[in-house]
Amino acid sequence: MVMKCCLWILYGLPLVQKDSILVTTSNGVGLVIEVIYLVVFFIYSDKNLQLERMEATGACLIVEIGVAQCSMLVTTQESPTKFQRPRFRVK
Repeated sequence: MVMKCCLWILYGLPLVQKDSILVTTSNGVGLVIEVIYLVVFFIYSDKNLQLERMEATGACLIVEIGVAQCSMLVTTQESPTKFQRPRFRVK
């Protein structure tokens, strides 16, 4: 759920999609609730498995941040020749 909320927040950013403040705010609230849930879960989880679960969660978040960073780099580069539609003349 954390990854889903983060990706929807990324989609709702003004750089990606204009006029989507509702997407950003609702998923931002969902992200805060999920993070609170994870903190409470890790506090009360079994101490032997706590480190292993935290490592798995951290690895997932690192992968997510990498995917988000790559997608932002690809979508925000201004290259008019790379994604420009071909123009055809009708005679």
